[in-house]
This record gives sequence, structure tokens and C-alpha cells, in this order.
Amino acid sequence: MLTRGVPVARLMGTEIRVHLSWTLIVAFLVASLGAVDLPGQNPGWSGSVSWVVAIAAGAGFFISVLLHEIAHLAVARRAHASPASVTLLLFGGVSPAERGARTAAWEAAIAIAGPAASLGLGFAALVISVAINPPGAIGVTAEAAGDALATVGLLSCFVGLVNLAPVFPLDGSRLLRAIAWGLTRDESRGTRVAGLAGRLLGIGLMAAGVLLAVTGDLVDGIFVAVLGWFVRGSSGAQVRQEVLEELVAGATVGDAMERDLPAVPPQVTLDAFAAVLSGPESASLVRVMAGDRLVGLVGPRELRRAGRSAWRRTQAAVAMTPADLLPPTAPGDDLRPAAALLHAAGVDGLPVIDDGQLVGVLTRRGIGRLVHERSVLARSRP
Repeated sequence: MLTRGVPVARLMGTEIRVHLSWTLIVAFLVASLGAVDLPGQNPGWSGSVSWVVAIAAGAGFFISVLLHEIAHLAVARRAHASPASVTLLLFGGVSPAERGARTAAWEAAIAIAGPAASLGLGFAALVISVAINPPGAIGVTAEAAGDALATVGLLSCFVGLVNLAPVFPLDGSRLLRAIAWGLTRDESRGTRVAGLAGRLLGIGLMAAGVLLAVTGDLVDGIFVAVLGWFVRGSSGAQVRQEVLEELVAGATVGDAMERDLPAVPPQVTLDAFAAVLSGPESASLVRVMAGDRLVGLVGPRELRRAGRSAWRRTQAAVAMTPADLLPPTAPGDDLRPAAALLHAAGVDGLPVIDDGQLVGVLTRRGIGRLVHERSVLARSRP
């Protein structure tokens, strides 16, 4: 969910997306500054000046978070570890785990680049704000520019410092992982150390929240406890994601694809094959074929969207996800980026093409089956 967002730009080969939560956060920040904080601190300002400064501060905050992520991307590009996409959140960006740095040193460099950029930008903005609006200075323009820069500077420093916390998906977790990786010479152990640190921090925050609540500060106690619960859960998710990455390392699309999915012609109605997708031995998808050509895929999602009452009059050609909207893959492709592509496309399967011929479909169930088989094999090893 954290990697979903609206594409807004492409930088250094990486698609930049903005998460919906970012829009809400900036709107709240601008409204709070323009309606409450700035008028209270500057009673001599007109309402329009307060709102201009608030909007400028919101835009500057967005730019500071974007520069934070650009710093990551610049170093990641040098390390040949650039992600396909990055989604901007309040404290930076999150990207699908397609590939990481090859060494602990590069991993640490990528991790520290963002906080360093945020802190550098924040300090620079604060220094400039004092320079253009020193104590005792008179003038609305200087005051307004100084307040806008000071707000951006404080927020940028806040983002840089918060990102150093060892909590997924913050940069501190990645930095701790890189340090442990470098010391132990074991990437997996580095992941476990970072995950354990995050979980311990989460448990500590939960305990602190309970203590605050029982000593009389109920609201703050609940907030701290919920924050600890989130930290603990997200750190555990990081470890599980890394374990999943290890299980599919070296696997190809051909290892996970399903070869013998049922096929129907486009004119067949959904009720004719609904049982194939919903029975005890259900298939994950049904191929819609026009002769030897794939024209689309129908899965449980398409059945639910059509509605049971409409199955008898809805043809497969109407309900299917058209093949034109399905990015093709090849049997020899690396499974990790292909799985990330499947997730990003928001579909249940991708066609697998070899020498111009459809040889299978990469499905979520096929990937799950491969992960299960490899996890069982890993547990059986001494």
C-alpha cells in the first residue's frame, strides 16, 4: 500500500509518485499555518500574507522531501541500485524492493544520503531565514520570507532526524542493516538485526504508552502505544519482506508461471466457467483466447466486479482485463522485478511470451507456490 501513488515525474530513470496521504498532510499543514499559527504570531499581517506564506511553506516542504529522495536516487544510481519507482510520503520515499545495493558500504551510502540532504537543506534554510530577517528587523516582506524559510528549515531538519530512527521504512533501519551487514559479512543477519532493533523500539514505545496512560496522561499514552504498535509491526514486515526476497533470489518467471490455465473463447458468458474460478479446485485465472492469440484474462476479481446476477448475460470479452493492458514478460526474466511489475499493474496475471508465443501466465498464486516450495526446502536443510 505504501508504494501506491499518483505518478508526477520521472527523475534519473525512476518514476516519482505522490501518496494520497501526502496531499492530506500538506493541506493540513497549509491550513494550520494560514488560519491559526501565522496570524497568531504576526498580528500585523493581513490574511492574504499569512496564506501566501503558508502556501510557500507547504511547497517548500514538498521540495525538501523531494530533494531528500533525489539524494537517495543519485547515490543509488551510482551503486546501480535505482528503483523503478518511488512513492513520496511524509518522511521521504518508499520503493518496491526490486534490488538493493550489492555491498554494505553502498547500502549505507544510499541510506545516509537522504537524511544528510534534509539536514543540510534545513540548516541552510534556517541560516538564510535569520540573514534576511534578523532580530529587530522591520518589514513585512522580510518577515514573510524569513518565516517561510524558517518553517521549511525546521520541517526539513525534522524529516532528516526522524529518518535516522531504526524503523522501517525509515532510512535509519536501512543504515543499521548496512552496519550490521558490514560487521557480520552477512546480509541476512544485517536484516535480522535491523528488524530486531525496530521491534524492540516498538515494544519500548508500547510500554511507555501504557505507563503514560496509567499515570494519568491517557491521550498521549494511547498515541505513544499505537505508535509503538505500528513500529513493531512495520519492522516485522521488513524482515518478512527481506526473507521473501531471499526465497525468490535467482528465480525466473519460468519457475513461477502457470502453464496450463483453462482457456475460453471471448463470446462465452461468465456463468459457463465461473465454477472453474470458484470451485474447490479453482484455477487462479482463465485465459480468453481468440484462436492461438491471448485477448485477455478473467479472474475472481472480474467475476466479482460483474456481479453474480449478470454472469448469464456478460461475455468474457466484456469482463476480461484486455491483453493490451498486461505488460508481457519472458520465461528467463528475473522473478523479482516481474513480481513487482505484477503488483504495480494491479492485475492478477501477466502473459509470459517466448519467441512470440504464449507459454504461460505469471500469477500471484504461482509466485506463492514457488515461495512455499522454497521455504519448505530451506527448513528441511540441516
